[in-house]
Amino acid sequence: MIVMSATGGSGSSVVASVFKHNDGWGFCKRPDGGRQKADVDPYKLWCDRVKPFISIPKRELTEEERCNHTIISLQARQVFILSMTWGGLGYLRNFPRTRVIYLIRDPVFAFISYSGGGWRPKGGKRRISHVGAEGPNDRKWIDAWLGDFALWLDTAKHALESYEEGISYIVRYHKLRDDWAQIPDVPPAPKDFKCKDNTEKLKGFLTQETVDYIRERTNPVWSQISQLSL
Repeated sequence: MIVMSATGGSGSSVVASVFKHNDGWGFCKRPDGGRQKADVDPYKLWCDRVKPFISIPKRELTEEERCNHTIISLQARQVFILSMTWGGLGYLRNFPRTRVIYLIRDPVFAFISYSGGGWRPKGGKRRISHVGAEGPNDRKWIDAWLGDFALWLDTAKHALESYEEGISYIVRYHKLRDDWAQIPDVPPAPKDFKCKDNTEKLKGFLTQETVDYIRERTNPVWSQISQLSL
C-alpha cells in the first residue's frame, strides 16, 4: 500500500493517473475529501469510496478513526490511496511503517490551481463561495486555504517533519520526475510531465498583495522543502 498526501491544487491528478491506469494497483480516490465539499456528507463519501476495498463498521467513525481503519485494513494490499486532508491533520504520522508520499507544490501555484485559476475554474469558484469569500484575493479565502479548509501549511509542516524523521517521502511538483525517481518500487512518473508553473498564471488572477501574503505565511516551511537534496 502507498498513501499519497496532496492538498487541493497540488497536482495530484498527474500522479494518480499512473496508478489509476496500472493494472497491478487498486486506486482509492480521496476518501477524506468530503470535509471540503459543500453538499457532501464526509462520512458517506468515505463509505462510498472505501467500500470496494474494505468493510464498513456498523457505528459511525470519527475522521481519525476513518483514517486508521482504512490504512490498517489495506496495509497488506497493493492499493494506492490518494489522500487530501489526513496528511495535514497529522493522522498519517501514526503509521511510520506505511509508505507515505507527500506531494508538495509551490504554495502560490497550488493556491492558483485550487482557486480555479487552472483547468477547473468552476470548482475554484464553488470552494471560494463555500467559505463565504468573494474571490481568490479575499483574505478570508486565502486564510482558509492556508488553514483548516485546505491545510496547505499543516500538510507541508507534517511532510517536512516526517521526512526528517525518515518515515516518509517528499515529492515536489516542480521536480516531480526527479523526486519520484528516488522512491523504490513505484511505477515511473509520466514521461511527458512538464511543470508549467510560471508567473504568467498570476496575471489578472492574483494581486501582488495576495502573492506577498502567501509567500510571507509559507516561506518558513516552503523554503526548507524547496531546498532539500532528495
